[in-house]
Amino acid sequence: MRETSEEYVLHVMVPVKPHVCPNCHKETTRIKGYTHRTIRHTTTNEKPIRLIYRQRRYSCTCGRTFNEKTEFSTRYLRTTPRLREVVITELSEVKSLTAVAKHCHISVTQVIRIFKEINYSRPKTLPAVLSIDEFKGNAAGQKYQVILTDPNDHKILDILPKRDTVKLIQYFLQFPRHVRNNVKYITMDMSLQFRSVMKQCFPKAHIVADRFHLIRLVTFALERVRKAEQNTLTNGLIGQKVCVAFLN
Repeated sequence: MRETSEEYVLHVMVPVKPHVCPNCHKETTRIKGYTHRTIRHTTTNEKPIRLIYRQRRYSCTCGRTFNEKTEFSTRYLRTTPRLREVVITELSEVKSLTAVAKHCHISVTQVIRIFKEINYSRPKTLPAVLSIDEFKGNAAGQKYQVILTDPNDHKILDILPKRDTVKLIQYFLQFPRHVRNNVKYITMDMSLQFRSVMKQCFPKAHIVADRFHLIRLVTFALERVRKAEQNTLTNGLIGQKVCVAFLN
């Protein structure tokens, strides 16, 4: 290992060990050659660690050649799994992509690429109380996305990239009938679209308008009345001032 003013450079080579051929599934230790890879690792003492990895390429009796596998290297990627874990942890906090890239000493493009690797599988079960709502975003070129949550456990279940009636029905029908019948209550806003989808997919569930959207509608209605009355009073005061000025 050597240290420069900007980074630590670590030369790495792992011991020879039997590898299973991906073609014939036989073990081999025959080495065809070596290649050098530069891999970004985590930081220490505020400096990034750069790995110079001398990677072996094995050959099998079947004629297939393949690279050795290690815990710190991934095919086609120039970052270690540990560094990607650090990036994902940083993204879970309220930070910009630029701040995360600067902290991890990588480019913003690499941060975005690591973020896109995150893949949440569809939940296998649904809670007794299910909440559905929309939020504004830009995933997959769509203006709105749909979020499913468990309001009792305060847990996000899934995020759907598209607010489309057909897609929503197709998604919920992937769950077996007995799983959908276990949902007793559905909390949502007063969207007619969500209501029709939920009545079709969860016929035994009670649909409840959540307090947030209900109070927000009442607040908006009061605000409209207040503004209308304020405009009436303002116009009346302006008219009185004009009359007084004319009489004087």
